[in-house]
Amino acid sequence: MSLDLLAAKKKKKKRKKDPKYVHEKYKEILKNQKEKDEGKAKAVAWSIYCRYKNPGSPRCSKKPEEYLTKKAYKEEKKYRKKALLTSAVLDQLIEEGLLKSYNMVEEQSSSKYVEGLVAYMWTTGKIPVSLVNLSSEAAILGAISYKIHAEPKPRRLPTKEEKREAYKILRSVFVYLYKDWSTKVWSRVFKVMGSADLLTLSLEMLAIDNKILYATNKTDLIRVLFEE
Repeated sequence: MSLDLLAAKKKKKKRKKDPKYVHEKYKEILKNQKEKDEGKAKAVAWSIYCRYKNPGSPRCSKKPEEYLTKKAYKEEKKYRKKALLTSAVLDQLIEEGLLKSYNMVEEQSSSKYVEGLVAYMWTTGKIPVSLVNLSSEAAILGAISYKIHAEPKPRRLPTKEEKREAYKILRSVFVYLYKDWSTKVWSRVFKVMGSADLLTLSLEMLAIDNKILYATNKTDLIRVLFEE
């Protein structure tokens, strides 16, 4: 075996595997391509990784903004504006949904204990699977509420009656958020988003330099509303 061939073989062995995120993003992009182009899909996956996911990675040799072409940069500016506007609309709707939900909990609870129990269960995700299946939107809103203000854990275990009452109240809140609130959110957000590409918009919302609060939860909400 020649020295050149041996060196090439060793170099091949030392080649690092792509990060898991890059590999998964590559498969996702390739799957959505009309004309399959593995090289382009891999390049885009790495650009997304180095621009948004992990710009500080030692495997990213350029500055984050250099991973976008001039055309892509123009698109980025457009999507940045759209992302910030979408976030602002969601902020208003999230506040409205939470206020209405907490008013419902207060009005329907027979005691302060039950009221606190419902709030704790909802915001920490300690709810029946049937409720999550009923409204993923409500579960996401509960997660946002937890980040805004973590509800204290009840000091004692609930009785069967209190637990039954809490589930009943939670269900009414989830039904409201699924039937009324999410419909309003879909309508308002759709007006802002228009025909925007969901993946690009979500990435822009998640971009660190845009400083969007609860960005992960908001992108989850958009995915639930427009992809499912």
